Amino acid sequence: MVQKEWIDYYALLELYDPTSRTGEGPSSTQEEIKAARDLQLRAWHPDKFRSGSEAWKRANERSKRINEAYEVLCDPERKKAYDGEWLGRNPWFREEKDTGIPPPEVEVKETVGVRVRPAEPKDKAVGIPRKRAIRWWPLLAVIPLLVLAIYVLNRASARVGYGSGTPGDSTEYLEAGLAHLQAGDLDEAIAELKAATQADPSSIEAHFRLGNAYAQQGLLKEAAQAFQQVLTLDPNNADAHSNLGVVYYQQGQLDQAVEQFEKARDLMPKDAEIHYNLASSYIQSGRLDEAAAELKAAKDLNPDLPLVWYGLGTLYALQDQKAEAIEAFEHFLELGSDDPRAISEAKRQLELLRGK
Repeated sequence: MVQKEWIDYYALLELYDPTSRTGEGPSSTQEEIKAARDLQLRAWHPDKFRSGSEAWKRANERSKRINEAYEVLCDPERKKAYDGEWLGRNPWFREEKDTGIPPPEVEVKETVGVRVRPAEPKDKAVGIPRKRAIRWWPLLAVIPLLVLAIYVLNRASARVGYGSGTPGDSTEYLEAGLAHLQAGDLDEAIAELKAATQADPSSIEAHFRLGNAYAQQGLLKEAAQAFQQVLTLDPNNADAHSNLGVVYYQQGQLDQAVEQFEKARDLMPKDAEIHYNLASSYIQSGRLDEAAAELKAAKDLNPDLPLVWYGLGTLYALQDQKAEAIEAFEHFLELGSDDPRAISEAKRQLELLRGK
């Protein structure tokens, strides 16, 4: 009998990252598992790809595995059996959960544009999050932008045009690159998307997605160059300004980040997510009054956007408005974010606030 291939369902649903050893893994709630399943199915829906293409076939296979993961993890008995095997393969996770002892450090190499520093927690710290090889949660004042930054990188790609090149010149490369990008195969994604930019140098979509791939790989200098190329082709591309702001933010260049987010806001003043990103950068720069104004604008534009309330919770906590912070985080959870990391972090912050 051929033994069935073992699949890390938590990694598949992005509830755990085996490289950095971050994520909730078996500790994920049913709410978080369902949210992760829904998010992955939307990202891998076969209708996003040309029928019959290799990318379409990969999306179909991926969707089947996502549903298989959910069927196992939503069944208490099957989840218990699976978690036992998962913990056997990841023994450090149980140790950390039970004893608070972190796993051994894993070597982390410095990547272009990113300075790797030890993470020493500070109260109400201002600045970019510091990379660590062990499992950790970002600081209260830092996580809101990171959560939305990823969301915007994925959301914006759907709004970017293909440029003025000959139709079909880069389509196959683009589809393959997107499939690899959504699968987390970043090296393959970058190779395909670079080929797309070479096949059609005027393709805004190719440069934009290449910037996303570089950003997710941590190659921030290259990501900035890709988004700058988008802006050379289309100076009024609000999404490129916003994502370039994300890259500058992650590099600790807060003034440049604010400048790009302000340009994006001016181009798309009715985009609540961009107001949110700008507010988060203001928070990191200690400009809390301006952050409050941007969060108010975001709330007025879209009061049902969960992360607006996440940002308000963060701002209130920094201003020592405990009751307001608790109310905002609770409303964030009531609205139902589809990002399991944000849900988990909001719950953690509520525990901290209630324990003060």
